[in-house]
Order: sequence, then C-alpha cells, then structure tokens
Amino acid sequence: DAGLEVILANNAATKRLVIKDGGNVGIGTDSPAQKLDVEGSIRLNSELQIFSSATDIGQISNSGGALNIQGTSTRDVSLGSDTTPQAVFIEGTNGNVGIGTDVPDVKLHVYNGDSGATTVGGASDELILENDTDCGLTIRSGTSSDGVISFADSGDHNIGQVYYSHGSNSMTFRTNDSTAVTINSSQNVGIG
Repeated sequence: DAGLEVILANNAATKRLVIKDGGNVGIGTDSPAQKLDVEGSIRLNSELQIFSSATDIGQISNSGGALNIQGTSTRDVSLGSDTTPQAVFIEGTNGNVGIGTDVPDVKLHVYNGDSGATTVGGASDELILENDTDCGLTIRSGTSSDGVISFADSGDHNIGQVYYSHGSNSMTFRTNDSTAVTINSSQNVGIG
C-alpha cells in the first residue's frame, strides 16, 4: 500500500520512531530525509563501520578512550568541510599528512599553492611549507618571552639553537650547547 508507514509512539501519541514507506527511518522526527535520520544525540559504544556498497572503507571507534578515525587497510582518511572537503588528508599507504593537499610529499606537507618544486632534500624531508608566492613560518611567543628553534640529537636535546628574545629584542645562535653569536636590538654583533 503506497504511503504506508510504521509508527512507534508513547501513550501521549508522541511519535518516537517512524519507518516511511520508502524505507527511511526517523528517530525523534516523523519526516526522515535519509535512511536513518535522528533528531537528538546518538550513543555508540563500539564502532561505526563505513561501507561503499559491500566494501568496508573504514571505521570510527573507541581506541583506549580516544576517538579513532581510520581507513581500512591502506585507505586514505580526510577531514574537511563543504567548501574545503580535504582540508586535512592522511595518506593510507605511508601516513603522510597533507594540509591543503591530498598528495602530501612528506610526513607533514602544508600547501597553499604550487611552488613548482618536485623534489625534497633527504636531510630535510619531514616538513614542507609550500606556496606559489612568499612562504614562511611564524613562531609566536609572549612579549617578554623567547621564540626558539632547537636542534637535538641522542646526546643533547638542544645542542644547537636559534633564540629570539622579545624582552631584549635580540637574536642568539647557539652551537655545541654554547652561545656562538648574539645580535642585539641595535644590530651589534657579539661573537662567543
């Protein structure tokens, strides 16, 4: 019978669950627009499997108390919005992460435009910042604090450093865990 629907309601005739003749199910709504349309919160205690036809493509689950979103096998995972569908992209085969790109070249690739470069140096292949115009990196710190880039190895967590002191507006370069060069706010250079 066309237009047939199944309704579960409480004693006050408030509709709790509706199954429309086309198969859409509504919980908390009597006009479901999708196969399952829930008005209100949903609690899931295990995992949500996501399929494309009969193919398992991934899941959202609880992993030791942390939200786990993962693609099945070597499937890619992306997060985004309607206007930027793949704002964050995780490549399934190698774990590379792209922000602004779905073809990250290294472990973290922040992309804002094509620079034209096609290769990456082996000693500097963990992070790429890429743009088709000027490109840079900003370190923000407090007005009287330091901005620091540290170089570490297995024997020392800061064997080399670049410091910018906002309190004195000076820049210091450290090598072998000692001050090598300081440039003060008047651009005077001190060595050692």
